[in-house]
Amino acid sequence: MATPKKSKAKLKKTNSTGYNGVTKLKNGKYVGQSWFDKKNNRTKQFAKAIDAAKAYDEMVTQALAEGKLKRATLLNFPNQ
Repeated sequence: MATPKKSKAKLKKTNSTGYNGVTKLKNGKYVGQSWFDKKNNRTKQFAKAIDAAKAYDEMVTQALAEGKLKRATLLNFPNQ
């Protein structure tokens, strides 16, 4: 399977995972998270950051479609 092309948008200097909305947990796993619907929403935990980034994109895209997210956010793989 080919690796999806990553967005070239700039990330914050403090970003250590290389993906928007992805956090590395203390247990070494990665999780995607975004604030919408008045709460912090998380994906399940993944061993690889790229898998958490894909799940984050899916979660945010679905939230936008359902009207839970008021504005567009930076996606990791916008062409997918």
